[in-house]
Amino acid sequence: MKAKVTLLIGHRGVGKSSLLNRLQSYFKEQAMPAQTIDLDEYIETKANKSIADIFENEGEAKFRELEVVHLNELVKNAHTRLFISAGAGFLGPYPDGVDIVHVKRQTDQNGRVFLDRPRLKKNLSAFMEYINLYSLREQHYQKHCHRSLCLQEGLVNNSDYENLFFGLTKKNIGGLYTLFSKDITNIKKILDWGVDKLELRTDLLPKETISDLIKKLPSDKLLLSIRNKNIDLKAKYMDWDTCLGAPNQNFHIISSHKKFSTFDQTIKYLEQYSSQCDHLKLAIPIDSIDELIKYHEWHLLNPTKNAFLPMSDDGKFSWYRLIQKNNVYPNFFKTTGSGSAQDQPFFYDWALNNFKTINGFAAIIGYPVIHSWTPNYHYNFFKQRDMPVIKINLSEDELTTKNLDFLTKLGLRAGAVTSPLKIKMKELVKNTKDKAVNTIVFKDKIWHSTSTDGFGFKKVSTQLTNSEPMVLWGAGGVISAVKESLPNVVCYSARTGQPRDGFLKVKSPQAVIWGVGRKLHQNWPNSSWKPKVIVDLNYSEDSPGKEYALMVGAEYISGESMFVGQALKQQEFWSNYLDA
Repeated sequence: MKAKVTLLIGHRGVGKSSLLNRLQSYFKEQAMPAQTIDLDEYIETKANKSIADIFENEGEAKFRELEVVHLNELVKNAHTRLFISAGAGFLGPYPDGVDIVHVKRQTDQNGRVFLDRPRLKKNLSAFMEYINLYSLREQHYQKHCHRSLCLQEGLVNNSDYENLFFGLTKKNIGGLYTLFSKDITNIKKILDWGVDKLELRTDLLPKETISDLIKKLPSDKLLLSIRNKNIDLKAKYMDWDTCLGAPNQNFHIISSHKKFSTFDQTIKYLEQYSSQCDHLKLAIPIDSIDELIKYHEWHLLNPTKNAFLPMSDDGKFSWYRLIQKNNVYPNFFKTTGSGSAQDQPFFYDWALNNFKTINGFAAIIGYPVIHSWTPNYHYNFFKQRDMPVIKINLSEDELTTKNLDFLTKLGLRAGAVTSPLKIKMKELVKNTKDKAVNTIVFKDKIWHSTSTDGFGFKKVSTQLTNSEPMVLWGAGGVISAVKESLPNVVCYSARTGQPRDGFLKVKSPQAVIWGVGRKLHQNWPNSSWKPKVIVDLNYSEDSPGKEYALMVGAEYISGESMFVGQALKQQEFWSNYLDA
């Protein structure tokens, strides 16, 4: 190998091929030579046959042999900067000296359904095939990669954070990054991101490694976090965990991860050490927004000293940490799936969003929202108005007047609302004739709202004019929007599998408008139905609507055009208030 080679690995549908295209444009913009190769396409060209044909006629084992042979050939003959993407099923062996990047998205774990890719386990449904392969492949990717890059959902345009990740630009993104063993060879790249400090945790790195890094790296860029007893290492900046007992000296940070039965006990336990440190860090599991508000108020009592970092099993409070990016020290971000805490924001959010703005922020609000394209799609719109746009996990029970007021105080000024919160949000804001709300904006001390779902649905409804009878399966929050375009549609409850009140049964619909996501999916429509068209109101790749289209052999129309239609109308609505 005569040139640096980067191998992109990751699950099916994660976006490795699209990333290759963007990498090519990044290097072109920098007037730097680079080559990008999709290994599957390269094999098809060499074999003069499709991947599907190789699988069908020669078997998977033969295809895996071709992957190894051609990958090694490409690496051996590389004479310029080279990026290669491998198929999801390629699990090595990997050539020596290659930089292996695990390309991932948060939705990898949710599953994906493909309409036009070779099947490996035809005895399983398209969705279960992915799920069946996920765990083994994920473990392999994490074990063998040198670093991970988590992509935004819906990314199609060039992005600053990808340039930053691959070392084509430099930026001061701030924050702290916890080093793991596989990060050691990438320390220079991480420092080039402009982080405040690298955290060296004594429970994550060998003592010898930490000692060596303390000697080699700038002291102002290191935070030594003591997480084991009988550690004799020293650094300019140190963090003591109270689980080890009372500190025997002064520290830069004193941390508590202990939650008592009451708020007062939890705070009192940590504050007893206030005189022995510059910063108190409280990183504890939080069960509700009510709890979050209490501990946030503690932070506000002494914002330069009291650092509150909420924790959860599923990372649902990462939005709060991100909002507090420049208000809380210490504050951490991650590049891998879990980092050293699930609620640490991902690198792309941390690098792209600046919370020094005085104009507030925008958000997609719902639960779950990890699949949402909203932050990426509206990024440039809000960037022009000096407003970050983020994802806020909020369940239906958590959407209350008190909690909406809390978000407003934090700086929320514009929002997109997703199911199942649309009807509940209408009840809170009350100043709209729409039966459900998917768009809100704060102006003149009140929330203004509307629904743009109808505009989005018009983008797809024209393809259904000759498809009666039609059924809307689920999607109670958009019934009025759908009926506005298709007054004869028959609405079914996806939960019961029966027509909603006021509608008669349909014997055999020509089209099914699919309106339920994976999380709420319980039943398939009547097995006697043989629709010719499935219009999916979802654009998520795990949508049961995709699976249903495969099951019945129907044409599939994604909810992507609906998303774009309603999103453009959202921007028009927001502009009327934000730009007034």
